[in-house]
Amino acid sequence: MRLTRLAAALAVAVFVPGVFISVSAHDGQTFTVNCSRGQTIAKALELGDARKPLVLTIRGMCKENVVITRDRVTLQGDPPRVATVQAVNPKAHAIEVRATWVSINGLTVTGGFNGIMATGVSALSVTNSVIQNAAQSGVNLGAGFGWLEGNTIQNNGSNGLTLQAAQAYVANGEITTNVGSGILLNNNSTLIVSGTSIGANGASGVYVQRSDANIMQATITGNGTNLNLIENLRRGVSGLQSTIEIRNSNITNNTGRGIAVEIGSSLDVGSTAVTGNGHEGVFIYGGSSGHLTGGTVSGNNLDGVSVGVNSTAQIVDGATISSNAQNGITVYAGSKLWMFNPITIGANAHYGLACNDGESSAANVALILFSPANGWGNGSCSGY
Repeated sequence: MRLTRLAAALAVAVFVPGVFISVSAHDGQTFTVNCSRGQTIAKALELGDARKPLVLTIRGMCKENVVITRDRVTLQGDPPRVATVQAVNPKAHAIEVRATWVSINGLTVTGGFNGIMATGVSALSVTNSVIQNAAQSGVNLGAGFGWLEGNTIQNNGSNGLTLQAAQAYVANGEITTNVGSGILLNNNSTLIVSGTSIGANGASGVYVQRSDANIMQATITGNGTNLNLIENLRRGVSGLQSTIEIRNSNITNNTGRGIAVEIGSSLDVGSTAVTGNGHEGVFIYGGSSGHLTGGTVSGNNLDGVSVGVNSTAQIVDGATISSNAQNGITVYAGSKLWMFNPITIGANAHYGLACNDGESSAANVALILFSPANGWGNGSCSGY
């Protein structure tokens, strides 16, 4: 699919570690900033030859708002995650990046309007850092590219990570307990997530608006803790006019739907467990399309899979849909369902498969193994 090709191209051409972040001690200038002795990052950013890369080793607690306007700068914490930048002006960003080829490694960044704000930069790297307690987003990328790996983004007043017309790779980190969504992307952004835990955020784990997201080997659990928000904002993964691909992940125990795509979105889910969510496990709605390969959809508080309002879905290759509190699969309002390989639908409290109107239908129903028995029976859908 288109998103997979785009993700691969970005990973190779843009986001390979050590390729796009070219700042290093041997090709630039290295200075130590000891904030415990009254030194400041702002002053150190003026040191050396501005035409060459600059590496600043940060020690202690730096109480300042940092603005980086110089290209090819590295801020590295010594020791990692102990060295801290704490914003003194809550209305300004703790670290604002207005330059390109900037790397932030091993810092704790606390407070500020946004923790790290980057606008229009061609490349930003944030690794092995903690970004917390900002009034808005922990990290906010407006255009450009971001590589975020090994970070903890927590306790921020809005989203953990916000992308606006930006592209980002997020790997091997944790995004948790933010008041808003774990990750929000909009305005034709592109997101690749790998090996990351996104949990206990007040709104959705990942909220995709008019953008593309590729989620691999992620755990998205327990999001939607702010019960004052409507269900549409309290999901594991939510997409609006977007393309979303999910592989080898766990989408569990979110307050609203596990995965939901709406209004002309495209969803491709493979080898993923969607379990224990407060509404439907997988929700495909409003002219959207879905493709589920393998995996398990079970123990959700409404239907396992819901396909509605002129939407289509394909379920293939050994998928199991079981033990959901209503139907295993519901198809309604002129929607269509295909099975191309055997799947198992069993132990759901209501029907295994239900078409709720004469305009909806399912093909290859004979490929379904209804086992164990569903509470109200197998159900029925007309073929076509």
